Amino acid sequence: MLKRFLFFFILLSINCIGAELLQKEGQFVLHLHGTPYERGHQHGTLLKEKIQDNLKGYLDNPDVMADDRVDEYRKNIHKVITYIPKHFQEEMKGIADGAEV
Repeated sequence: MLKRFLFFFILLSINCIGAELLQKEGQFVLHLHGTPYERGHQHGTLLKEKIQDNLKGYLDNPDVMADDRVDEYRKNIHKVITYIPKHFQEEMKGIADGAEV
């Protein structure tokens, strides 16, 4: 009963801020509002399970993690981030926070 209440509370909270997840012709469509961080958080919350599954499939794959390109990316991520506009960084942070990853 508590889980059901929490589920509906979360849905109600999301709808109150104007976020909406639809599926049209097999594609997910998100309607988000607010600051870049708020939009990202809504995105992450609405697609939490899919985001977590995607990351699990990627991070748990030994072939991917052993790829030299992944290692090179990790070594250079601090340089790459300087080219990503701040508002995109804030939105990505919101997605990660909303998806709890």
